[in-house]
Amino acid sequence: MHMPKPLQPFWKAWCSFSHVLGKVMSFIILSLFWLVCFSIYGLGLKIWNLKNLFKKPVSTYWIDPPKDAGMQYQF
Repeated sequence: MHMPKPLQPFWKAWCSFSHVLGKVMSFIILSLFWLVCFSIYGLGLKIWNLKNLFKKPVSTYWIDPPKDAGMQYQF
């Protein structure tokens, strides 16, 4: 950009300031975005898994095989 000679130091200072401001603002905005998104995601998972808290615990998942399922001739 073409600037008059007396304004060039101000222009360079403004560009430096805006660069720093952009880094700070993007860090803040992206951090807030990350926290909000993962907080909502985590709460959703907790609510979705809430129904598992009220299930009656099963003593075992073992199922006895039928008596006629002979293991005599396996191969």
